[in-house]
Amino acid sequence: HMLLEPSTGELSEAQRELVTTARDDTERLRSMVEELLDVVRIEAEAGALHRAPIEPAVLLSEVVEAHRALAQEKGVRLEVEPGAPEGEVALDAERIAIALANLVSNAVRHTPAGGRVALAAARDDGSLRITVADTGDGIDPADLPRIFERSVSLPGGSEGPPGHGLGLTIAREIAMQHGGEIQVTSALGKGSVFTLVLPLDGGR
Repeated sequence: HMLLEPSTGELSEAQRELVTTARDDTERLRSMVEELLDVVRIEAEAGALHRAPIEPAVLLSEVVEAHRALAQEKGVRLEVEPGAPEGEVALDAERIAIALANLVSNAVRHTPAGGRVALAAARDDGSLRITVADTGDGIDPADLPRIFERSVSLPGGSEGPPGHGLGLTIAREIAMQHGGEIQVTSALGKGSVFTLVLPLDGGR
């Protein structure tokens, strides 16, 4: 990062390319370390949920705002669909936000410029269903059974390196801690839809 600052002096084209590659690799490593720490922390605190009332629309809006810059950099529209259920639900909002952050960053990374990532929420038979839908590359059907494994390495998106799957592992673990699950549908070249299904006590 420091070498790429103008104040450190001019770099040749070859030098700038090497430094930029090193910077990007370092950022990917930092992201992987942070996800590994999230996995360890979430598993260590399994069952220790801190449920508190929150409106689904507020939760989705906060996640979108946190990823607005990333989406703009990729040229991807990031939106919340209207129609989120009114009223508060009891969730561990911090952990659900972590799960959604992983799903949204994954979706943005695998969606080409001009595409769209949309979040939505709905009540269904005593559960809250939160979806993250994208118009990206999609996932090969042969890879779908393995995408939540920690060791999975899928082909990269329209830009960037292969994904390492930790974000999806984290999202699934958080859904399971809430007594729920994560579902996925996908088609190559058409995009993917990830759905967090979170049971609500007594349907509240």
